[in-house]
Amino acid sequence: MHSPYLVVLPLALLVIFLLASLWQRYSLDGVIYKRRFLYTRAFPGEIFPVKLEIENRKLLPLSWLRIQDPWPNAVAPEDESVLAPSHIAGESYLTHVLSLRWFERTRRSYNLAFRERGVYKVGPVEISSGDLFGLFDQSDTIGQSEKLTVFPELYPV
Repeated sequence: MHSPYLVVLPLALLVIFLLASLWQRYSLDGVIYKRRFLYTRAFPGEIFPVKLEIENRKLLPLSWLRIQDPWPNAVAPEDESVLAPSHIAGESYLTHVLSLRWFERTRRSYNLAFRERGVYKVGPVEISSGDLFGLFDQSDTIGQSEKLTVFPELYPV
């Protein structure tokens, strides 16, 4: 007597495994991350908005997407509670964890506080995603580095 479960269960596990593997392989294709700065140069103490846009440009939905965007503390968002610590001194991560449907776009806005003079590099961003079952994940670095300049403080003469 052969039990049908001895055939069905391994086949179901194989299908889940193959589906998860394919999902992981294509999960980061078509993921776009953009930063839009109102100004990239400022004086210490000035505050300007930055808009972040995260987009999934494919039919495959993302059950989870983790974004880690490195920011120098000298030009980080005004609300420091949105930042995660980094292993690099003077830097923090602006981290987002979200899910995106097919062809979905989401936007986030923050106010940047320009704190200390200097030229600072923001990015590139590291993204991670994977399959719906949590069996596989994939990471990639996308986007370009951008420079923010903080001029020396002006003193009245």
